Formats: sequence, structure tokens, C-alpha cells
Amino acid sequence: MNPPPPPAPLDPGTPEDALALRVLALAEYLLPGAPVPASLLLAALAAAPEALEAALGRLYALGQASPAEGGAVALAPQALAAPGDEERAQAEGALAEALGRCISEALPREEQGDLAALLPHAAALAERMAQRGDARASGLLRALGMAAEAQGDLAAALEHHTRALAIDEAAHGPAHPQVITSLLGVGRVLMWRGDLAAAQARFAQAVQIAEAAPSPAHADISVALNNLARLAELRGDLAAARRYGERALQIDEAHYGPDHPEVAVDLHNLGGLAIQRGDMSAALALFARAAEIARAAYGPNHPLLAERLGMLGRVLLRTGDHRRAAALFDEVLEIDTAHYGPGHPKLADDMDDLGEAAEAAGDMGIARGYYERALQLDEAHYGPDHPALAPRLTSLGLARHALGESAAARALFARALKIDEAAHGPEHPQVAVDLANLGLAARALGDVDAARGYYTRAVAMFERFLPPDHPHLRTVRRGLAALDQRPWWRRLLGR
Repeated sequence: MNPPPPPAPLDPGTPEDALALRVLALAEYLLPGAPVPASLLLAALAAAPEALEAALGRLYALGQASPAEGGAVALAPQALAAPGDEERAQAEGALAEALGRCISEALPREEQGDLAALLPHAAALAERMAQRGDARASGLLRALGMAAEAQGDLAAALEHHTRALAIDEAAHGPAHPQVITSLLGVGRVLMWRGDLAAAQARFAQAVQIAEAAPSPAHADISVALNNLARLAELRGDLAAARRYGERALQIDEAHYGPDHPEVAVDLHNLGGLAIQRGDMSAALALFARAAEIARAAYGPNHPLLAERLGMLGRVLLRTGDHRRAAALFDEVLEIDTAHYGPGHPKLADDMDDLGEAAEAAGDMGIARGYYERALQLDEAHYGPDHPALAPRLTSLGLARHALGESAAARALFARALKIDEAAHGPEHPQVAVDLANLGLAARALGDVDAARGYYTRAVAMFERFLPPDHPHLRTVRRGLAALDQRPWWRRLLGR
């Protein structure tokens, strides 16, 4: 039996092969040997999925590419003519835009596989463009900075945003509107790192530049004001935060109209401030309006609507309306399940909300079921020791303690403590919360010595972080004091 004939060489005269040749040409600008996500090929080549699949099939048959993990593509090294300077600059600029879009789209979806495959290509391309003096590298550096923020690597995020700012200032001047986005990126990371004064200076500079522009950049002003509001909130100045937030709302309502999704963002931020002020009536009105805008703008099945409804449900829960809250949380779960799929970690947040609603209704058994499902989802996605698991372990531990299962609760609290100490260090406020919960469980189990040790450590830590009348500190002090109280029958007998 004769072997099948080899596949025909690529013919640039056919659409399928012409696209395959464009895929090979793109390899010149990508990091050699690194898998290429299909999403990047689609974006960079502006190709339809079916056409790309056919083109890749030709390359696979010819041995010039092979499938890689997670739907990515491994491109074989090519011996192609080196492009000229102008062709290279044009191709790299287009690829940088495509990479930036793909990274921005992967971040909110938490597509870790796509993101992990995109970042090496983005970092290599940004470095080449920056070394060549191409100012378009700043956009790619900002995308890398946002990815580093999402991954919790604030040092890398600050480096990327700072380099982007330096490139923008060198190319356009320090007072040009083009530098505003980079200023906001640097300021945001400084804020998360706790350097509030430096962050304030960056945000204020962004507002000043945006307002002085010949055509005032309304969107940039609003974003900067919302960042200033967040900064004031972190400093505990809720009045200033509210002023910044309301000014951002006024700008966006005037620029976009009262029912635009950007207005909903401002309403959401102001609703959070209202909660901190204890003004639940204002918070309900703000979040309800934000949800109405989202429903009208996106339709009934959009994840942004789910986000707004979830926040409204949490406020309803705090006002005691657990039935309406649970109904909203059910709607959120339905939307998110359809959008993300049944195993996505976003559903863990929804399960946690439903658990809190069940707990508020007094049905601790149902609450326990939701908390267990939330923990399972996060464990499957992140692994057993990720910081995201600590709050899930705490919620489930408290539910099991309330059900009289204090031994199981103690094990869950101990696991949360181990995770939080590894993630934040042994002196972090969340570690103090874990210690207080362990004291609660140990006390219920009659392990007085262990409970005293946990409570004593928690009190010492809370005293460093919290004002003396804070509810957490009062609760733990009461727990510690109760350990030294004799049972009523011992007091009656004088023992």
C-alpha cells in the first residue's frame, strides 16, 4: 500500500494558505519558542475563527506549527526574509495593540491560561519597542502593569507603569493629555502600596492636565476624581471622598447623560461611601439606580448587571431584607453560571452571598451548604493554599461553629490562619481575626489554655491596629474575660 502523498506547499493564491503565511510571518515579532494563544492570532490577524482553524490545519499538516496546551499554538522557527525597518515598526505597532487588547479582555474574565501565554510575548515586544525608541511601547507597558496589579505583584506593576509614564513624558511632554493614563496607573499602584501622598500627587496632576487640555478630557477627569475619592476613603476622610465622587458623577452625567454605564460606575462608588457613613437609605437608592442603568444598557443576562445586582443585594441584606437579597443573589448566580460556566471561581462569590442570606434567615444548614460549595470552587481553581481560600474557610468555620461543630470549625480556622500568615505575615490584622476565631472554637471545646493563648495574641494585635472601642477588640476582650469566669454552680458552692 502506497503512503499518502505529502501535503501541498502553501499557495498564497488561496485564502486559506494566505492566512497561514500571515501566521508564519507574525512569528517574526513574537517571542521564539513561546506558545501563542489563539485569541492573539485572531486579534492580530483580524481573522474569523473558522478561517484561522483552517489555516492552522494546513500548518499542522506541514509540520510548521503544532497544537499547544490550552488551545495555544506552537510555531516552528521560520527562515523568512528579515523585514525592513518601516515594515517592522508597522507590524510591531499593530501587534502591540492586539496584545494590549487581549490582555485587557483576559483580565476581567480571569482567563489565567490566556494571560500566562500572552505576557511573555508582551514583555519581549515592549522591551524591543522601548529600546528602539517607539513611544507605542507605553501602551503595552501599561497593559503589563495592569496584569501585574491583577496578579498582586505591585512592585512589577509600578515598574511597568513608571516606564510607560517616562516614555509618554519623553515623547509628548510632561503636561500633555497623552500622559494622563500612565499617571493614573502609577498613582493607582502607589495607592495600593500605601504611599498615599505620592498617589495623591499623581492623581492631582492628572486632573490638572485633563482640565487644562484644549478639549477637556472628561473621562480622564472623572477617572482621576474617582481615584482621589478612593484615596480619601483610605485615609478615612469620607467627606472628601464623597465630594470627589459627586464631582465625578456630575461630570459624567453632563458628558454622557444620566443613564450611561459610566454614570453607574460613579453611583456604585458613591453607594460604597454611603455604606461606610451608615446611610443605608442613600446606598440603596444609589445601587438601585446603578442596577437599573446596567439592565437597560446590557440586558438581563450580562455579568455587569450581575455585579450591580449583587451589590444591591448586599445592601438589602444589611438592612434586614434577606428575602429580596436572596432573590437578587439567585438572579446573579443564574447570570454568572450562564456567562462563566458552572466551575468558575466567580460563582464562589455568589455562593458566599447566598450563604449570608441563608444565615440571615436563620437557616444555618443551608448557609453551610453554600459556603462549602464556595470553598470547593475556589480550591479547584486556585489550589489548597491560595489567599482567596482564607475568607471561604472562615465563613464555613463560623457556620459549622454555629451548628455545634466546633472541632471542624477549629480545623477550618487553623487552615485560614496558616494561609493568612503565609500571605500577609504574622502581624497582619486578618491574622488577628483568625486567632480570635480559633479562640472562639477552642473555648467552645473546653480547651481553655489554647483559647486564652489565641485570644491574648489577638487582643495584642488588635490593640496595635484598632481604636480601643472597636467592636472586634471588645468582642475578643469579652471572650478572654469569660475564660476566667467560674461556672455558676462553682460560684454557688464557693469553689
